[in-house]
Amino acid sequence: MSKKPLVNRKMWNLASISIIGVIVVAMLGCAWVQKVLNFDAGLGGSSSSEPEVAVEDDSTTNGQSAITVYFTDPDGSSQTAKRSPVLLETVAAIENAQTSIELAIYDINIREITSALINAHQRGVQVRIVTESENYGDGTMAELADAGIVVEQDKGNDGLMHNKFMVVDGQVVFTGSWNMNFGALRYDYNDWIKIQSPTLAANYQAEFNEMFDKGIFGAGSQTDNPRLQIGDVLVENYFAPDDGVAQRIVEYIAQAKNSIHFLAFSFTHREIAQAMLAQYENGLVLKGVIETRTVEDGQSAAWEIFTHAEAPVLLDGLADSTLHEKMIILDSETIITGSFNFTNSANNRNDENVLIIHDKSLALQFLNEFDGAWRIAGGE
Repeated sequence: MSKKPLVNRKMWNLASISIIGVIVVAMLGCAWVQKVLNFDAGLGGSSSSEPEVAVEDDSTTNGQSAITVYFTDPDGSSQTAKRSPVLLETVAAIENAQTSIELAIYDINIREITSALINAHQRGVQVRIVTESENYGDGTMAELADAGIVVEQDKGNDGLMHNKFMVVDGQVVFTGSWNMNFGALRYDYNDWIKIQSPTLAANYQAEFNEMFDKGIFGAGSQTDNPRLQIGDVLVENYFAPDDGVAQRIVEYIAQAKNSIHFLAFSFTHREIAQAMLAQYENGLVLKGVIETRTVEDGQSAAWEIFTHAEAPVLLDGLADSTLHEKMIILDSETIITGSFNFTNSANNRNDENVLIIHDKSLALQFLNEFDGAWRIAGGE
């Protein structure tokens, strides 16, 4: 029998395998390219050559959302301040801590928090604190140190340790614009977010350890897991000056499709302001409120950009209160918030943290906060 058909069959099989192999490789290549494109789109066209992977962290608390936001209600009343969920939730978390409390705080002077921290330390919880050196010598820090709690300061750094975050038991993170200051509860507008997520807590723990254990302030290492899937919500977590926060904010602003709302205590970063203005000139809704005092003190670069273009950005209009928020809301579905003022110092020198949260229901709560500040400022 001729062997020719057998040879042809073998050749056909080899050719088939080769073709299939090419197809598989092509499919894998396309999937990889699409993954990179999706990642780049998520970061506003970042040119990163290696895509980051969102870490799954399906955390809930008693069936409720893993993410809760609280806002101060600054009516000037001490009784209102003492009843604030911002304070009550913070104290409750400290009182319920089992193993550890890591606190990076610019300023603290609230008796209820101080007592809770000392009690936690005395019952065996590891309590450690990092603070700004300018506030290291005040009475509260001395009292905490006298009780045996180790308090570190940002020695030798030309920027500020401006963080406001607390990690409890490696499970829960509190962060936002609020300093643990009683006056801030009575008179300042702030947000304070509680997030149940061991992976996010690990990010904050690593940043805390960098400052507390290694004495590294200012630029350090980049965040290991900056993009997290917490339940059904994508959360991004960045630290300044490590992670190029201002550029990420600019990129997200450039991606906005419909609207930009913001509240800002201090706003001097020109690129962020110009990115907002460019979108406004492209037809997007832009509304913003800036704290009057910072503009009057000469921190007015962004204010000058907006007023020159006659953009709808207002001064806060608060007589006795301070607009201490640092929030941007994009398309009524993405929130940018944290300790990060929109300034060059925050981006280049200070120790800061930022969350970018992609969640419409949470964005609605931030928009309600914005609307209140907008009306007080005289907006319609």
